[in-house]
Amino acid sequence: MTIKPHYVVPRGSEVYDAGRVLRVVGYWEDGLSLVDEQTGDTERWTYDAFDARRKSASFSLIAPQSGRQGRSNECMRYRYVEELPQKLQEQADFRQALCRGVESLVASGIKPTEGQLNKAENRKKIRLVASAYFEPLRKTTRGGGKSTQWGMPRGRSLKKYWQKWNDSGRDPLSLPDADWRKGNTEARVPHRVRLLMDQASEIYLDRKRSTYALAHRELAVLVRNENRKYQIESAELLQVPSATTLAKHINERTLKNGIATARDGEKLTNNRRASGATDIRALMVGERIEIDEVKLSVITPIKRAGRWQALSNTHKEKLEEIEEEVRKRLILVVAIDVASRMPLGWVLTENVGAEATIELFRMITRDKTREKVIYGCKSDPMPAVGVNNIVGDNGSGLRNAVTKAAGSGISRNMIDGRAYASGDKPYVEAVIGTSESQLIQWLPGYTGRDPNHLTDYDSMKNGIIDPQQLYALISRYFIDVYPNQKHHGVGMFGRTPKSVAEFQNEHYGCLPAPDPITRRIHLGHKIEAKPSAQGVKAYDLPYQAIWTTDDAAADGVAGDGLIDLREFTSEKVSIYIDPDHLRYATIIVPGQAGPFVAELTITAFRDLSLAEYLGVLEEYCRMHPDAEQLAAETMLSAISDMRKQIHEAVREKGTPRSFMTIEEANAKARAFTAGRNFGDRGSIPGCVPPGSICGDLPDVEEAVAGDEPSAQVNGGHYDEHRDDTPDNETFSRPNTKGKLT
Repeated sequence: MTIKPHYVVPRGSEVYDAGRVLRVVGYWEDGLSLVDEQTGDTERWTYDAFDARRKSASFSLIAPQSGRQGRSNECMRYRYVEELPQKLQEQADFRQALCRGVESLVASGIKPTEGQLNKAENRKKIRLVASAYFEPLRKTTRGGGKSTQWGMPRGRSLKKYWQKWNDSGRDPLSLPDADWRKGNTEARVPHRVRLLMDQASEIYLDRKRSTYALAHRELAVLVRNENRKYQIESAELLQVPSATTLAKHINERTLKNGIATARDGEKLTNNRRASGATDIRALMVGERIEIDEVKLSVITPIKRAGRWQALSNTHKEKLEEIEEEVRKRLILVVAIDVASRMPLGWVLTENVGAEATIELFRMITRDKTREKVIYGCKSDPMPAVGVNNIVGDNGSGLRNAVTKAAGSGISRNMIDGRAYASGDKPYVEAVIGTSESQLIQWLPGYTGRDPNHLTDYDSMKNGIIDPQQLYALISRYFIDVYPNQKHHGVGMFGRTPKSVAEFQNEHYGCLPAPDPITRRIHLGHKIEAKPSAQGVKAYDLPYQAIWTTDDAAADGVAGDGLIDLREFTSEKVSIYIDPDHLRYATIIVPGQAGPFVAELTITAFRDLSLAEYLGVLEEYCRMHPDAEQLAAETMLSAISDMRKQIHEAVREKGTPRSFMTIEEANAKARAFTAGRNFGDRGSIPGCVPPGSICGDLPDVEEAVAGDEPSAQVNGGHYDEHRDDTPDNETFSRPNTKGKLT
């Protein structure tokens, strides 16, 4: 059998329910009768309803106290000792401990009169008992100096405390003093002036962020206008309060969030003053990733080691002249795993764009051992992980068509965070802020968090960290420092991000990284080229197809395991290369269902990235301008000497030459064309000569007869008296049948 409790609540008890204050006034047959103290309405609650509301978090019940009137007027609004200021809490505890000592005297049969409480033996007993409840008490100040210990009051004060404590039902809230209520309690500023101050406050609570001085000037105008009315009525004139009084009035009448909303706007106030995220948004590594871009507060020069030494003196002088103009702040694009707070990728760029974001995606989905080895890191970075959700913001490099297409190819969702809403992606914001205070602020050339942060520090002159050094420091920080320091964010509980990642990987797992073919297609570089017998070329690197996912195309594999792409198409094919790994490439052929996988045939470059390969080519091709000119002069001088040596040898031996001079070539040409016969050009049957279109057409038979040759070549002799002048009336194709031409 279930027992329904019938709670016995004393009459006069206060009930606080969801912001309402009710008082118990009686009972009825199945519950309680209550009265709302604000509206005066009477309500009836059943015992079941009272039990259900009692379990609510906003419910509170206060039993009536017979001596509640014994409290000081200021303490009447407090319900618990902890609500008092710290100084009054200590005072209440001290006086309650004294009352405990007086209670022990009363229990031993001593009447608590002023004379009895002043006796030395009774005061000693009170002090010993009070010291057990509070702290050791002193009898008098040694040497008349100041002490931090609490002193024993006289019998009159002890009796007063005992009576208050006893009359209030031993409520400690009745014991503290209200010294701050002494003196003149009347308002120094009249009510009418307070109303005018409310009107003047509107000048300060403006989006233009006006100052207190401007609001005070408006108050002076309002008071002046009001005094004109009082002059007519012969009343006392109003005085203008000070600017400090007006500022205090505004801050007391308006909440801090209200002032921020009025002056800065709702979005910015919500972004700055709203509570942070208190939910655990991911449990698996790669389940949710946040990315953001920030302009680093450090000046980076263009002058770099190695390149500066290779410049000529003239170029160095020119670069020194414009050095101040090329110093700038770089942009950091970073991605973290929400579940573990581990950094997954970081990219430095001069200008934000899709290229930097796609490079960040590549770093997330690849192994980062290369950074560990190059920059001498001691800890292991995060391995290649897959991505489920990517959360970004309004950055120009994050919200564009190219980035969306690439992100959708490697993840399930691309989530756009709202502007001025830090709660949408709070974790990456925290990482950026931490790196700003722990690393960037430590570097020379730091610019400060705002324009007025550093007043006597020249960031332009002190900026000596070049981009390579800056990226090395950031890599060391994100691999060795940040993952190994304690994190007190939501769900971290003081653990390090590295330990959290290991725990989650063991218990929840990790999303697999995209396969190489998918990664190259969505995140790689695309080049179009025609296939040849050697395969295809991208960045002057030869690739040969070795495998395909299309079963029908697999029949084209040669005996050596290579695929000739010319058998499938004669047009250009699309080649996708992973800039981080050049050994393999993905080739898509128009008309073929599956992609082809090609391998780099130059084995010397298989283990390099695209940047390293281009750096090697640049190093091979780089030559000092003076050395290049010297090499060209040496080569041309050697060729000239070799040519002279050959000519001398030919003249000495009388060897026929293998070439002709210009005069000899022209003579040979004239001799070659000397025996040519240019035949008579006859008219074309059915056609008219130029200039006689409207004239009569010649007779066809005469035209045919006129085509007979007037002379022939006999025995190879040419008739010099033959007239080869064409007919002035007709122009036709020459009849060269049977003639040598």
